[in-house]
Order: sequence, then structure tokens, then C-alpha cells
Amino acid sequence: MKKTDTLYRLEVAPLLILPLTRSPFFSYTSSVPVPFGSLVSVSFGSQTVEGIVSDCQVLPGKKPLWMKSISRVIEPSFLTPTQLALALRISEEYFTPLGRTLKHFLPKRAKERSRPNASSPNRKVLRATKQEQRLLTLFAQKASHTPHFLDTSALPEPKRILALIAKATASEKKQTLIIVPEIILTFSLASFFASYFAPEHAAVLHSKLSDGHFTTLWERIRSGEATVIIATRQGLFAPFHNLGTIIVTEEQDESYKQWDMSPRYHGKRVAQWLCDLTAARLLLTSSTPSVATLYGIRTKAIVPLEPLVDHEPLLPKLSIVNLKLERYHKNFSPLSETLALALRDAVDRGEQALLYINRQGMNAFSVCEKCKEVFRCKMCDHPLTSTREGHFRCVSCGYTTSLFPNCPTCGHLTFRHVGFGTERIEKEVRKLMRTARVARLDGTALKAPKVLQATVSAGRNHEIDILIGTQMILKDPPLPKLSLIAMIDADSVLLFPDFQADERLFRDLSRAVGQVASQAKGRVFVQTFRPEGAFFQKIAGKKSLAVLEHFLSERTDLSYPPLYRFLAISCQGKSEKEAGNRRQKTGNREEEKSFFPAGLRTIHD
Repeated sequence: MKKTDTLYRLEVAPLLILPLTRSPFFSYTSSVPVPFGSLVSVSFGSQTVEGIVSDCQVLPGKKPLWMKSISRVIEPSFLTPTQLALALRISEEYFTPLGRTLKHFLPKRAKERSRPNASSPNRKVLRATKQEQRLLTLFAQKASHTPHFLDTSALPEPKRILALIAKATASEKKQTLIIVPEIILTFSLASFFASYFAPEHAAVLHSKLSDGHFTTLWERIRSGEATVIIATRQGLFAPFHNLGTIIVTEEQDESYKQWDMSPRYHGKRVAQWLCDLTAARLLLTSSTPSVATLYGIRTKAIVPLEPLVDHEPLLPKLSIVNLKLERYHKNFSPLSETLALALRDAVDRGEQALLYINRQGMNAFSVCEKCKEVFRCKMCDHPLTSTREGHFRCVSCGYTTSLFPNCPTCGHLTFRHVGFGTERIEKEVRKLMRTARVARLDGTALKAPKVLQATVSAGRNHEIDILIGTQMILKDPPLPKLSLIAMIDADSVLLFPDFQADERLFRDLSRAVGQVASQAKGRVFVQTFRPEGAFFQKIAGKKSLAVLEHFLSERTDLSYPPLYRFLAISCQGKSEKEAGNRRQKTGNREEEKSFFPAGLRTIHD
């Protein structure tokens, strides 16, 4: 950047949380032209902050006295025009300051330590079958502006079609982004792709990588060297060189929605916007399509490559265990006698079992024995769960108490634990089957990627007999001899205050039945206190598409998504009174009255 007597006016978006009512861009000057997307350091009030340059023009006339100069250019052309345009769209759609949104597009800059060269096995030749070639041709012929859907339940190996699409896209000198909902799914997908793509042409992105390795992969994507990118939803913010295809696997998964921090975006919507900006093709895949996808197909907003598979009724394939009878027979263990016997038989036959519970920790929540208040997280108000070590942990934000805390309301030291989680199930299984090889995979395991990867490898090598975990393990369980899947507490899914609870349980059970179908003695157990409940009546005698149509009909009658969108509005204050006044003031606006319920909950400082 050559210095001249000419001054340049820069429009800079500071990386700060600013009010949405004002422009996110501020004017600065520079004695040299600064490229679009450059990361710069600027003075903002009494502090020095980083910002992104969105425009650079020659400053006509003299420099105004109020206009400051940038401090320095940290990284020229750090963001691409597509990245900034996508950040602006997300900021506007999800009511999030642009400065906060841009931080998702800026990896921590660090140099990677020297890494051993990855082994380069002989590459396999990937040849398409007649069915796969037909799908490739159909996908190539469809219009790029419309999302497409592929039901993978009819494919013997769904990963093959993903690799074939990536190969075809690479032959056009373009990149393919494959999005997965969970980090655990990147391992098996990356292992499969390693047989067909050289290491330098593939990148695996997720939040548990070291800063240096993440930066290295980020730059390989920017240069175009990486033609296949396997990533969690974080990969949507990468600086693509020439993006040609986006594939969203497990499109029905709620993990694509960011719930815990702003912007609270949905990965599928952002993928569609990214395709609009880059003219890339979008393919949604799943073996258990969502109600939203069915509605999109019915309204022609989504184009299926093949008709959806209509599976046989689910109920006859399930072994439903009535937990009320277990309690009547004085069995208060989370494992019913029927399930315990089936577990022993499966392990004795040299097969593997998967136990699914929708909660981490030792229990669902804890209640003070004196004042009967639920012990909640002081940071986010989520119920705390106890651990084997004596701490209480928040599975939402990660907050952990000290050892043996007291009740914040009355100071009492004793709590009554309600329900059970993955750690409690693990404890019960180890007590029941002392010689079985037992492992657990849940959100805690994600904090240690090496442990997570080691557990996955152990499962694939049949070094694990019983695997216990949350929903993440249902999608692609690393158990080649899996013959038994048990849902320990189906009621925890059904009774969750979410209009999608029925659909979620139906998908989980459908997937479980499909995963044990290849085993002669494959069984799926469902433990519930309500075997006569409405859910089991809904799915009785109905094929899969009829069940989804029933769910869609219910949402149509109630004006629920996907026909309409929900909007959550929160009012915050330093005290309950202040927050209540703000809610009342906002809710009194005639056009917004229908948005606000009367309830108010305090989040403790």
C-alpha cells in the first residue's frame, strides 16, 4: 500500500455490540488505500478496537476535525465480499449487532505448530452405480436456486453419493461444503473421504480444533486448495474461493439451530443465503426427513431428487416397556428387568448395545429438601445436574459449582435428585454387568476431542460392548455389531415443552429401527410410563409418510411452524422490577401486544 498525499475515507464496522437502531459503520481516514474486508485497528471512544473495512473511497476536500484515522492495518483483505454480505444478512434477520455477528467470521489468528505428515494411503477409485449416476444427473440438471432433498434411507451407503457429488464439483474447479450437525459425525465422514481425496484437498472444521490448525485450514479454504470441507455449522462462515455445492446432512437435526448465544441463526437458512450469494447448489439429505421438509416438498419450495420412502408402520418393530409395572414390582432402577436381560443376552452373543437418554449428568434436576426450590444455574437459570464428583453442572452454559454447595434460597445443604442422566445410567450398567466394556458419549466428551475420537475408534474396533449417550450417538453409532438400542426414558422427550417433541421421538425411533434392521436379533426397546399415550396411538398402524402428514396437519390447525414462524422477545433489567417495567412498556404498543405473555422469570446475576 503506497503512501500518497491523498486521504481515503474508510467505512469500518467495529467489532463491538452496538445498538441496532444506529448504523454499524463508522467513518475513518487513511493515508493509503485499504482493501475491502481488511481487519484494522481503530480508536473508538476511549478504547482501541478491531474492525472490518467495508468501503474505501478518496476523501474529497479536507479532513473533517471529527474524523479519526485508523491506527493500523492488521490483516489486509481478511474477509471476502461474500462473508460480509452474509454477516449483514444474519445481523438483520436475527436482530444481532453486526460487530457481534462478524466475530463468527474471524478465527483466532495463530501459527500452527509443526504436525506430522498425514499418511497417504492408496486412493480408491470411486465409480458410481446406476442408481448413484441417476441421482448425480438429476442433481446436475436441477436449477441452482432451489434446494434439493435426497432421502438417504434407500441408499446402501449414503456417504458414497456425497463423495461422488464432491468429485463432480471438484472437476469444475469448485469447492464442496458438507455440513454435519455434531462434531462426532466429522470423524467417520472424514475417514471415508480420506480414501478418495488427498489430505491437502480436504479440510475438517469444528470448534475443538487448535487455533493454529484452524487458521491453517481456514487459509487453505481461502486459497482454494481445499476442495472438500467437512464442517459443523461453523463452516458456513469460511472464506470460500469458489463454492459450488453445499450439502446439509441430517437436515432435520435441531443442532443446526444456535440456541445458546447470538446470533441465534439456523444453519439451513444460512446455507440457503450462502447459496444465493455464491450461486452454489444446495442439497439437503436425511434418512428421516422433517415435517418442515415435507411441507417444503408439498409447496414446491424444495425439490426431491427421488420420491420420499414410505416406511412400514413403526409400532410393531418396538418393544415397549411399561415402567409403571416395573415400579409396581419394586424395581426403581432406570433399567427395566426386560432390558437388563436383553443386555446380558446381547453381550453374551458378542454383539453391541446402545442406551440412549436425553440428559447428561446423574439426574434431570435437583430440589432443595427444605424450601423445595429447584437448584438453578446462576448464569442462565437452567436447572443444574449433579455429578459423581459432588459438583453441580449446567449442561447449557457449562457453569460448575463448588463441591457440595448450599441452596442459594435458604442455605440448606441437602438436595433431592429427580430423574436420571447419562452418568447415572453408566453407574447402573457397570453395577449390573461388571465384566462388560462400557463407555459413555455425551456433551462432556466433546470437551476432550482426543477422548471422543478414542471412544469412537474403540467402538468401531468392537472394544466397547455397551455405549451410553445422548442424541448425538443415534445419528451414526460407531458400533458395527449393534443389535440392541434402548430409549431409557421416552417420556423425557415427549413431555419436553416443544411442539416438535412428537416428531423428534418418531425420528429417533425410526432411525433406531433402521440401525438394527441388519441384525437377525436386532431389537429396539422403549421405556415409558405412558404406553397408552397419544403418541403411540398416533403412530399405530401408520406408515412413515402418513405419520408426518398427521404432524403437519396438527401444526396447520394451530398455525405452527413450518407454516408460520415464532418470535421470542425478552426484556432485561438489573432487577425484576426494571425488567417488568420494560416488558410492560413494550407490550403496551398496540402492534406488539400479542407477542408478550404475562410471565416473568428472573435470571440471577
